[in-house]
Amino acid sequence: MGDRKVLFRALGEGDVEAVFDVRGATRENAISRERLAAMGFTPASVAEHLAAGTTRGWVCSSGSRIVGFCIGESATGEVLVLAVLPEFEGRGIGKTLLSLAVDWLRSFEPARVWLGASPDPGTRSPTVSTGFWAGGRSAKRTRMGTRYSCCRALATRGGRRRTGEWVRSRR
Repeated sequence: MGDRKVLFRALGEGDVEAVFDVRGATRENAISRERLAAMGFTPASVAEHLAAGTTRGWVCSSGSRIVGFCIGESATGEVLVLAVLPEFEGRGIGKTLLSLAVDWLRSFEPARVWLGASPDPGTRSPTVSTGFWAGGRSAKRTRMGTRYSCCRALATRGGRRRTGEWVRSRR
């Protein structure tokens, strides 16, 4: 398992059951199928949203096993979930998955790209901490934790400053 290559690809309908298994096996914020169902998230509802195009996701696989995934929702700009199996943490999988979702969400030009995460840095993924921030008007408590927004700041391109471009926060 140590040096096995991983592959990233779009989440398909046939992957839905496996991502529910990954979600329940994460080290940080594992949620059982039963609890997800009580919150309205079932394999059928996820497949329905994927088919409708309102959500899109990406998976990371090692061999035939899905080891991580990320799903975003276009209407709200929310990263709904980012999950990586514990034995695959620290390999950049979460960062790559999050980047794929954020890039897709940005294509809809939302007011902000955001996700809900624990306010406790000890239980919050380092991946979340590197690209998102909480504070000021963007911090909002949700049923899943604190809302974190992707940094939107001035960027330079060709020596000219342009507003409204998304950049990664280094906070």
